[in-house]
Amino acid sequence: MKAFQVRLGQFAVLLLTAVISISCSGGGSSHTTASGGVVGKITGFGSVFVNGVEFDTTGTTITKDGDAAAQDDLAIGMVVTVHGTFNADGTTGSASSIEYKDDLEGVIQDINAPNLTLTVMSQKVVADAATRYENVGDFSGLNVGNVIEVSGFVNADGSIQATFIELKAPQHISGTEIELKGKITSLDPLAMTFLIGDQKVDYSHATLEPTGLVLADGLYVEVKSTTGIDSAGALTASKVKAEDNSVGGSEGDELKIEGYVTRYVSATDFDINGQPVATTSLTTFKDGTAAMIGLNVLLEAEGTLDADGVLIAREISFE
Repeated sequence: MKAFQVRLGQFAVLLLTAVISISCSGGGSSHTTASGGVVGKITGFGSVFVNGVEFDTTGTTITKDGDAAAQDDLAIGMVVTVHGTFNADGTTGSASSIEYKDDLEGVIQDINAPNLTLTVMSQKVVADAATRYENVGDFSGLNVGNVIEVSGFVNADGSIQATFIELKAPQHISGTEIELKGKITSLDPLAMTFLIGDQKVDYSHATLEPTGLVLADGLYVEVKSTTGIDSAGALTASKVKAEDNSVGGSEGDELKIEGYVTRYVSATDFDINGQPVATTSLTTFKDGTAAMIGLNVLLEAEGTLDADGVLIAREISFE
């Protein structure tokens, strides 16, 4: 699945090299700023803390699943995208925008309490001691049939490592909108079905957005449904919308990504949440070595985007 996103991720900080060079050298004014952004989970409020950066939110535009929102609508554990400016210390800044989009919203089909895992629309969701909850005390309060919203990081197998779980409804009721996000695979234009992860989607009665959208394997989409999963196990889509889950940025932008390795060719060629990363002889490694990089390893990479959108890593940290 995704998500591939996020969420991507799924997970990134855009800082300019000037921020790092100034803070490391100790030169320059404490008021020196640089433009950039961050994608990561919220770890605190007062202002908003994301990936070790405290963002002032005065005048910040906040959206939640595409709708205007306020800071009070955000919660610790949500994975968000922040754009704004960063101070020379590299740990404070000012947010011009904060965007939150969940990874999954659907009905719990199965629960494995000892392993803290859930199956939601055929997608595996993994919780841990750090997962934050809303409208339910903890994992033990979740039940089969509940509708939940999930935000987190995606593993190479498509499962979601949940950083945030919100109980949306105690049980699924017809007309309750649920959603699934991820890359299309196994597209069957004749049957009008495709897969996202292990979940089959029937789009025969769906509205496609934008108008004229042509579905194809590899396309990242958001699927919405008001009728849920049919007797054959397919999610009946009411809408299929193409979404851009890329990190974004231009050549020369500083980029910092947190997430799982979702594609691995070698220690010099891999993806973190779908973002291509390359290491060089100049890359430094923190709390690990290049030999430890592999699928499903949680990493933080920072460096600079090249002309092809590849992150040329200056530093790799193991988490």
